[in-house]
Amino acid sequence: MSDPTSNDPASTATVDSEQAVADDGVDMVIIGVDGSEGSQRALEWAAHKTEVLGPIKGISAYHVEALGDGMGTPGLYNDLTGLLAEDAENQLKRTLETGHPEILARSEVVRGYPGPALVRAAEGHALLVVGSRGRSALAETLLGSVTSYCVKHSTVPVAVIPETTPLDGPLDHLIVGADGSDNAIAAMRWAIRHLAPGGRITAVHSWLIAPYVVEMVPPTPSMSDEARAAIEQSVFKAVEEESATVAGAADIPIEIKTVMGDPRNVLPAEASNGDLLVIGARGHRGAAYLLVGSVATSLIHHPTVATVVVPGGD
Repeated sequence: MSDPTSNDPASTATVDSEQAVADDGVDMVIIGVDGSEGSQRALEWAAHKTEVLGPIKGISAYHVEALGDGMGTPGLYNDLTGLLAEDAENQLKRTLETGHPEILARSEVVRGYPGPALVRAAEGHALLVVGSRGRSALAETLLGSVTSYCVKHSTVPVAVIPETTPLDGPLDHLIVGADGSDNAIAAMRWAIRHLAPGGRITAVHSWLIAPYVVEMVPPTPSMSDEARAAIEQSVFKAVEEESATVAGAADIPIEIKTVMGDPRNVLPAEASNGDLLVIGARGHRGAAYLLVGSVATSLIHHPTVATVVVPGGD
Protein backbone atom coordinates (compact mmCIF):
# COMPACT_ATOMS: atom_id res chain seq x y z
CA MET A 1 0.00 0.00 0.00
CA SER A 2 1.18 3.55 -0.63
CA ASP A 3 2.36 5.63 2.27
CA PRO A 4 -0.25 8.31 3.08
CA THR A 5 2.58 10.73 3.83
CA SER A 6 4.25 10.18 0.47
CA ASN A 7 4.97 13.19 -1.74
CA ASP A 8 3.93 11.18 -4.78
CA PRO A 9 0.89 13.04 -6.22
CA ALA A 10 -0.55 9.72 -7.39
CA SER A 11 -0.50 8.17 -3.91
CA THR A 12 -3.71 7.60 -1.96
CA ALA A 13 -4.38 7.33 1.75
CA THR A 14 -5.99 4.25 3.28
CA VAL A 15 -8.11 4.95 6.33
CA ASP A 16 -11.01 3.52 8.28
CA SER A 17 -14.34 4.93 7.12
CA GLU A 18 -14.81 6.46 10.58
CA GLN A 19 -11.80 8.69 9.83
CA ALA A 20 -13.03 9.85 6.41
CA VAL A 21 -14.22 13.37 7.23
CA ALA A 22 -14.11 16.84 5.67
CA ASP A 23 -10.71 17.87 4.31
CA ASP A 24 -9.40 21.26 5.49
CA GLY A 25 -12.83 22.83 5.20
CA VAL A 26 -12.94 22.41 1.41
CA ASP A 27 -16.34 21.33 0.12
CA MET A 28 -15.85 18.59 -2.43
CA VAL A 29 -17.92 16.25 -4.55
CA ILE A 30 -17.52 12.69 -3.27
CA ILE A 31 -17.59 9.91 -5.88
CA GLY A 32 -17.78 6.23 -5.07
CA VAL A 33 -15.20 4.44 -7.24
CA ASP A 34 -15.72 0.69 -7.69
CA GLY A 35 -14.73 0.07 -11.31
CA SER A 36 -18.30 -0.28 -12.55
CA GLU A 37 -19.81 1.51 -15.53
CA GLY A 38 -22.17 3.29 -13.15
CA SER A 39 -19.31 4.55 -11.05
CA GLN A 40 -17.41 5.73 -14.13
CA ARG A 41 -20.51 7.51 -15.42
CA ALA A 42 -20.98 9.30 -12.10
CA LEU A 43 -17.34 10.38 -12.18
CA GLU A 44 -17.45 11.73 -15.73
CA TRP A 45 -20.78 13.48 -15.11
CA ALA A 46 -19.37 15.35 -12.12
CA ALA A 47 -16.02 15.98 -13.84
CA HIS A 48 -17.80 17.95 -16.57
CA LYS A 49 -19.42 20.18 -13.95
CA THR A 50 -16.67 21.05 -11.48
CA GLU A 51 -17.10 24.77 -12.09
CA VAL A 52 -20.65 24.52 -10.76
CA LEU A 53 -20.42 21.57 -8.35
CA GLY A 54 -16.86 21.84 -7.04
CA PRO A 55 -13.69 19.68 -6.97
CA ILE A 56 -13.97 15.89 -6.84
CA LYS A 57 -12.63 13.36 -4.35
CA GLY A 58 -12.79 9.64 -5.14
CA ILE A 59 -13.56 7.06 -2.46
CA SER A 60 -12.92 3.34 -2.90
CA ALA A 61 -14.35 1.18 -0.10
CA TYR A 62 -13.60 -2.41 0.87
CA HIS A 63 -14.94 -4.67 3.58
CA VAL A 64 -13.55 -7.85 5.15
CA GLU A 65 -15.94 -10.34 6.72
CA ALA A 66 -14.87 -12.21 9.84
CA LEU A 67 -13.42 -15.65 9.05
CA GLY A 68 -14.92 -18.71 10.74
CA ASP A 69 -15.18 -18.42 14.52
CA GLY A 70 -12.33 -15.92 14.66
CA MET A 71 -9.97 -18.44 16.27
CA GLY A 72 -6.63 -19.29 14.70
CA THR A 73 -7.06 -17.13 11.59
CA PRO A 74 -5.53 -13.71 12.36
CA GLY A 75 -2.75 -14.18 9.81
CA LEU A 76 -5.16 -15.16 7.04
CA TYR A 77 -7.53 -12.33 8.04
CA ASN A 78 -4.73 -9.78 7.92
CA ASP A 79 -3.52 -11.08 4.59
CA LEU A 80 -7.01 -10.86 3.11
CA THR A 81 -7.46 -7.37 4.52
CA GLY A 82 -4.22 -6.26 2.91
CA LEU A 83 -5.14 -7.77 -0.43
CA LEU A 84 -8.58 -6.13 -0.49
CA ALA A 85 -7.14 -2.77 0.52
CA GLU A 86 -4.52 -3.03 -2.21
CA ASP A 87 -7.18 -3.99 -4.75
CA ALA A 88 -9.24 -0.95 -3.75
CA GLU A 89 -6.23 1.35 -4.14
CA ASN A 90 -5.39 -0.17 -7.51
CA GLN A 91 -8.98 0.39 -8.57
CA LEU A 92 -8.64 4.08 -7.76
CA LYS A 93 -5.45 4.31 -9.77
CA ARG A 94 -6.82 2.44 -12.77
CA THR A 95 -9.85 4.69 -12.81
CA LEU A 96 -8.21 8.05 -12.16
CA GLU A 97 -4.49 8.22 -12.89
CA THR A 98 -4.79 8.59 -16.67
CA GLY A 99 -7.71 10.95 -17.13
CA HIS A 100 -8.04 12.55 -13.70
CA PRO A 101 -4.68 12.60 -11.86
CA GLU A 102 -5.71 15.69 -9.89
CA ILE A 103 -8.64 13.73 -8.45
CA LEU A 104 -6.43 10.73 -7.61
CA ALA A 105 -4.11 12.95 -5.59
CA ARG A 106 -6.88 13.76 -3.10
CA SER A 107 -8.72 10.40 -3.18
CA GLU A 108 -8.86 7.79 -0.43
CA VAL A 109 -9.31 4.09 0.17
CA VAL A 110 -11.59 3.49 3.15
CA ARG A 111 -12.42 0.34 5.04
CA GLY A 112 -16.11 -0.33 5.55
CA TYR A 113 -19.32 -1.34 3.82
CA PRO A 114 -19.71 0.81 0.66
CA GLY A 115 -22.91 2.61 1.68
CA PRO A 116 -21.92 3.65 5.20
CA ALA A 117 -18.35 4.38 4.06
CA LEU A 118 -19.53 6.77 1.34
CA VAL A 119 -22.01 8.49 3.65
CA ARG A 120 -19.30 8.95 6.25
CA ALA A 121 -16.79 10.22 3.68
CA ALA A 122 -19.32 12.74 2.35
CA GLU A 123 -20.05 14.34 5.73
CA GLY A 124 -19.23 18.03 5.63
CA HIS A 125 -18.81 18.05 1.87
CA ALA A 126 -20.90 19.48 -0.94
CA LEU A 127 -22.36 16.46 -2.75
CA LEU A 128 -22.23 12.67 -2.96
CA VAL A 129 -22.53 11.26 -6.49
CA VAL A 130 -23.30 7.62 -7.26
CA GLY A 131 -24.25 5.63 -10.34
CA SER A 132 -27.39 3.56 -10.67
CA ARG A 133 -25.63 0.20 -10.98
CA GLY A 134 -22.66 -1.48 -9.31
CA ARG A 135 -20.06 -3.91 -10.52
CA SER A 136 -21.45 -7.26 -9.36
CA ALA A 137 -24.54 -9.15 -8.27
CA LEU A 138 -23.29 -9.45 -4.68
CA ALA A 139 -25.68 -7.73 -2.29
CA GLU A 140 -23.00 -5.67 -0.59
CA THR A 141 -21.45 -4.40 -3.81
CA LEU A 142 -24.61 -3.68 -5.76
CA LEU A 143 -24.44 0.05 -6.30
CA GLY A 144 -28.22 0.04 -6.54
CA SER A 145 -28.44 -0.94 -2.85
CA VAL A 146 -25.59 1.42 -2.01
CA THR A 147 -27.47 4.23 -3.75
CA SER A 148 -30.57 3.51 -1.70
CA TYR A 149 -28.55 3.54 1.52
CA CYS A 150 -26.83 6.81 0.61
CA VAL A 151 -30.08 8.60 -0.23
CA LYS A 152 -31.69 7.45 3.02
CA HIS A 153 -28.79 8.21 5.33
CA SER A 154 -26.66 10.96 3.78
CA THR A 155 -26.54 14.33 5.52
CA VAL A 156 -25.52 15.97 2.24
CA PRO A 157 -27.28 16.01 -1.15
CA VAL A 158 -26.94 12.83 -3.21
CA ALA A 159 -26.86 12.80 -7.01
CA VAL A 160 -27.97 9.58 -8.71
CA ILE A 161 -26.78 9.26 -12.31
CA PRO A 162 -28.63 6.66 -14.46
CA GLU A 163 -27.27 4.94 -17.54
CA THR A 164 -28.88 7.28 -20.09
CA THR A 165 -27.64 10.54 -18.56
CA PRO A 166 -25.69 12.83 -20.94
CA LEU A 167 -22.28 13.41 -19.39
CA ASP A 168 -21.21 16.73 -20.83
CA GLY A 169 -24.43 18.74 -20.68
CA PRO A 170 -24.49 21.95 -18.61
CA LEU A 171 -26.88 22.56 -15.73
CA ASP A 172 -28.84 25.18 -17.65
CA HIS A 173 -32.37 23.99 -16.86
CA LEU A 174 -33.15 22.46 -13.47
CA ILE A 175 -36.48 20.85 -12.60
CA VAL A 176 -37.33 21.12 -8.91
CA GLY A 177 -40.06 19.22 -7.07
CA ALA A 178 -42.14 21.77 -5.15
CA ASP A 179 -44.73 21.01 -2.47
CA GLY A 180 -44.19 23.83 0.01
CA SER A 181 -42.34 21.67 2.55
CA ASP A 182 -39.04 22.62 4.18
CA ASN A 183 -37.30 19.87 2.22
CA ALA A 184 -38.69 21.19 -1.05
CA ILE A 185 -37.46 24.66 -0.11
CA ALA A 186 -34.01 23.15 0.57
CA ALA A 187 -34.15 21.53 -2.88
CA MET A 188 -34.98 24.87 -4.51
CA ARG A 189 -32.14 26.58 -2.65
CA TRP A 190 -29.72 23.90 -3.87
CA ALA A 191 -30.93 24.41 -7.43
CA ILE A 192 -30.42 28.18 -7.19
CA ARG A 193 -26.86 27.71 -5.95
CA HIS A 194 -25.91 25.18 -8.63
CA LEU A 195 -27.66 26.54 -11.69
CA ALA A 196 -25.28 27.47 -14.52
CA PRO A 197 -25.04 31.21 -15.22
CA GLY A 198 -27.91 32.30 -17.44
CA GLY A 199 -29.91 29.17 -16.68
CA ARG A 200 -33.53 28.73 -15.63
CA ILE A 201 -35.56 26.70 -13.13
CA THR A 202 -38.95 25.03 -13.44
CA ALA A 203 -40.65 24.33 -10.10
CA VAL A 204 -43.08 21.45 -10.58
CA HIS A 205 -45.87 20.67 -8.15
CA SER A 206 -47.84 17.52 -8.87
CA TRP A 207 -50.95 16.69 -6.93
CA LEU A 208 -53.40 13.85 -6.54
CA ILE A 209 -57.06 13.83 -5.60
CA ALA A 210 -58.08 11.65 -2.68
CA PRO A 211 -59.90 8.55 -4.03
CA TYR A 212 -63.01 9.18 -1.96
CA VAL A 213 -63.65 12.55 -3.61
CA VAL A 214 -62.97 11.60 -7.23
CA GLU A 215 -66.68 11.50 -8.10
CA MET A 216 -67.09 15.06 -6.79
CA VAL A 217 -64.28 16.47 -8.92
CA PRO A 218 -65.14 18.50 -12.05
CA PRO A 219 -64.01 17.13 -15.44
CA THR A 220 -61.02 19.50 -15.54
CA PRO A 221 -59.85 19.84 -11.93
CA SER A 222 -57.33 22.49 -10.92
CA MET A 223 -55.49 23.50 -7.78
CA SER A 224 -57.12 25.95 -5.42
CA ASP A 225 -55.78 29.49 -5.40
CA GLU A 226 -54.74 28.96 -1.79
CA ALA A 227 -52.72 25.85 -2.59
CA ARG A 228 -50.98 27.50 -5.54
CA ALA A 229 -50.20 30.57 -3.42
CA ALA A 230 -48.53 28.33 -0.84
CA ILE A 231 -46.30 26.78 -3.50
CA GLU A 232 -45.39 30.19 -4.89
CA GLN A 233 -44.60 31.48 -1.41
CA SER A 234 -42.23 28.57 -0.78
CA VAL A 235 -40.39 29.26 -4.04
CA PHE A 236 -40.10 32.96 -3.24
CA LYS A 237 -38.81 32.08 0.23
CA ALA A 238 -36.01 29.98 -1.26
CA VAL A 239 -35.05 32.80 -3.63
CA GLU A 240 -35.04 35.33 -0.79
CA GLU A 241 -32.87 33.11 1.41
CA GLU A 242 -30.32 32.58 -1.37
CA SER A 243 -30.24 36.19 -2.56
CA ALA A 244 -27.85 37.11 0.24
CA THR A 245 -25.16 34.73 -1.02
CA VAL A 246 -25.94 34.03 -4.68
CA ALA A 247 -25.49 36.98 -7.00
CA GLY A 248 -28.45 37.38 -9.32
CA ALA A 249 -30.62 34.85 -7.48
CA ALA A 250 -33.60 37.20 -7.63
CA ASP A 251 -33.23 37.47 -11.41
CA ILE A 252 -33.24 33.73 -12.17
CA PRO A 253 -36.20 32.86 -14.42
CA ILE A 254 -38.38 30.49 -12.39
CA GLU A 255 -41.53 28.97 -13.84
CA ILE A 256 -44.01 27.41 -11.43
CA LYS A 257 -45.87 24.53 -13.04
CA THR A 258 -48.70 22.51 -11.49
CA VAL A 259 -49.59 19.10 -12.91
CA MET A 260 -52.28 16.70 -11.75
CA GLY A 261 -50.83 13.23 -11.35
CA ASP A 262 -48.54 11.00 -9.32
CA PRO A 263 -45.23 12.83 -8.71
CA ARG A 264 -43.38 9.56 -9.28
CA ASN A 265 -44.52 9.81 -12.89
CA VAL A 266 -44.87 13.56 -13.33
CA LEU A 267 -41.45 14.64 -12.04
CA PRO A 268 -39.28 12.40 -14.27
CA ALA A 269 -41.50 13.20 -17.25
CA GLU A 270 -41.02 16.94 -16.67
CA ALA A 271 -37.31 16.43 -15.97
CA SER A 272 -36.82 14.77 -19.35
CA ASN A 273 -37.00 18.30 -20.76
CA GLY A 274 -34.31 19.58 -18.39
CA ASP A 275 -30.76 18.85 -17.31
CA LEU A 276 -31.32 17.69 -13.74
CA LEU A 277 -34.17 16.84 -11.35
CA VAL A 278 -33.82 18.18 -7.80
CA ILE A 279 -36.12 16.92 -5.04
CA GLY A 280 -36.33 17.07 -1.27
CA ALA A 281 -35.73 13.92 0.75
CA ARG A 282 -39.17 14.25 2.28
CA GLY A 283 -42.24 16.41 1.86
CA HIS A 284 -45.69 17.07 3.27
CA ARG A 285 -47.92 14.28 4.51
CA GLY A 286 -51.67 14.11 4.22
CA ALA A 287 -54.44 13.81 1.61
CA ALA A 288 -53.38 16.99 -0.16
CA TYR A 289 -49.79 15.87 -0.65
CA LEU A 290 -47.94 12.68 -1.48
CA LEU A 291 -45.04 11.93 0.84
CA VAL A 292 -41.99 13.02 -1.13
CA GLY A 293 -39.89 10.55 0.84
CA SER A 294 -41.67 7.72 -1.00
CA VAL A 295 -41.25 9.65 -4.25
CA ALA A 296 -37.49 9.90 -3.67
CA THR A 297 -37.31 6.18 -2.93
CA SER A 298 -39.18 5.33 -6.13
CA LEU A 299 -37.12 7.66 -8.30
CA ILE A 300 -33.74 6.41 -7.12
CA HIS A 301 -34.78 2.76 -7.45
CA HIS A 302 -35.89 3.29 -11.04
CA PRO A 303 -33.99 6.39 -12.21
CA THR A 304 -34.64 7.69 -15.70
CA VAL A 305 -33.05 11.14 -15.29
CA ALA A 306 -30.14 12.48 -13.26
CA THR A 307 -31.60 13.28 -9.84
CA VAL A 308 -30.32 15.12 -6.78
CA VAL A 309 -32.00 14.32 -3.47
CA VAL A 310 -31.53 17.13 -0.95
CA PRO A 311 -31.96 16.50 2.80
CA GLY A 312 -33.74 19.11 4.87
CA GLY A 313 -31.71 21.94 6.34
CA ASP A 314 -29.21 22.00 3.44
